[in-house]
Amino acid sequence: MINMCEFTVFLDGERVFEDSVFCSVKAGELLFKDILGQSKRFSKCHIVEVNVAAEKIVLEKD
Repeated sequence: MINMCEFTVFLDGERVFEDSVFCSVKAGELLFKDILGQSKRFSKCHIVEVNVAAEKIVLEKD
């Protein structure tokens, strides 16, 4: 049985993406995807926290 974590992504305290199961960094841009394939890109920011227990990822502007 697979137990999948789905993360909520926050930027400056605001919820900006939900149910993320994928994240990549390419050319300074963060890409998040959910299980349905919906995606959102963020530029000029970086990850400051990944909390598996709380299922959240916190971003901060550069």
